[in-house]
Amino acid sequence: MNAKNLKDLAPTLFEEFACEDPSEIIRNEYNDKIKNYKKHIGIGSKYFFGHLHDSHILSCRVNKGNLHLKVNEIATCDFAYALIEKMNLKINPRKLIFPLEIISENTDHLSLNIVDKNGKIFENDFVKLNDYISEEIIECTENNIKIAFNLYSKNAKYAFGEYINCRNYLLLLSCSKLTMTEKQHIYWERYFGDKYDKYYNLFLEERKKERPLSDSYLCMKFLEEIM
Repeated sequence: MNAKNLKDLAPTLFEEFACEDPSEIIRNEYNDKIKNYKKHIGIGSKYFFGHLHDSHILSCRVNKGNLHLKVNEIATCDFAYALIEKMNLKINPRKLIFPLEIISENTDHLSLNIVDKNGKIFENDFVKLNDYISEEIIECTENNIKIAFNLYSKNAKYAFGEYINCRNYLLLLSCSKLTMTEKQHIYWERYFGDKYDKYYNLFLEERKKERPLSDSYLCMKFLEEIM
């Protein structure tokens, strides 16, 4: 994590921080790297690379130097919303949570940073983080992973029709292992019992295939396919 500029460290994220679409060259270079990264990240393939975009952050804390990040995993939320609408269920979708935990082990670098318009990185104190935007894996081997997260904070009061001083933060992490713990099924059972397991299990099968389903419209179309 020696680079001081996001352009050099995680170029796809720089263009997000600059509110630009990543260039085709940068995107293609990263896509080529992803093929190799997937060999080392286990179930991370189901969640990284765009699948967690807009997941609400339930908690983000540092425990003994390691990252403990818990998000309300958006694809399961969207599938639940679509099922509630399709079946006209008396469940308040706003109260649903489907936690996914991301925990680092043997962490040798963990920092929260701000990024200026030129991509220069400045370390910052930890603040309350609200939404998961994206990530870029910088390096990934069997024994080490370096990753940069783009996380959003509504770090101010709501005024004049918008949040003031909201900003994206860059979380940099280097560790020997990154573990994901799926707890969505526990909460699914609490909300729905086993009545809709047929549809939920088909949804899980599609997730294993890395099908994009982190969108209510896509989930509704999927439900129409399987019903």
